[in-house]
Amino acid sequence: MARGAVLIGNRKVDAIYHSAMSERLRHIIAHARSAFDTHDHAAAAERFHEAAEKARFLELAGELAYTLRHAAQSSLEIDDPQRALAAAEEAATIYDRIEPMRGVNYANALRLVALAKEKLDMGAQSVAHWAEARTIFHIHGIADGVTECDAHLSSFGQEA
Repeated sequence: MARGAVLIGNRKVDAIYHSAMSERLRHIIAHARSAFDTHDHAAAAERFHEAAEKARFLELAGELAYTLRHAAQSSLEIDDPQRALAAAEEAATIYDRIEPMRGVNYANALRLVALAKEKLDMGAQSVAHWAEARTIFHIHGIADGVTECDAHLSSFGQEA
């Protein structure tokens, strides 16, 4: 009987700890969004990367992908394409795993991978990412996404 009580107690402590960590994650994300909205992209990048590490620790795949995608965007804004590329590629991998239909989140991550590769003079390697993102944006009726992809694809002599 006492052992069962200890196990229940440990689960309760684990649940409280997880809840507190999740609350901390939400707090960091809120600060990251605020920094991004006020164009403090350096602070946003740091906060989104910090949030990604918390999400990774908590094994929250959706939150991890979200924070990585936004860390990539913020990193591009401060001209850190290498860090952006790593975050965007990981976000795309996670979205591919958790969103079987390859939705808009996946397309946005691919877009960031492509932008980072272009900034790293790897433009030819970005074409497949632009093409796949374009297909997804088209399926979901996101005209601005299609237009951006078309512009990048045409700069590499590719047609939609």
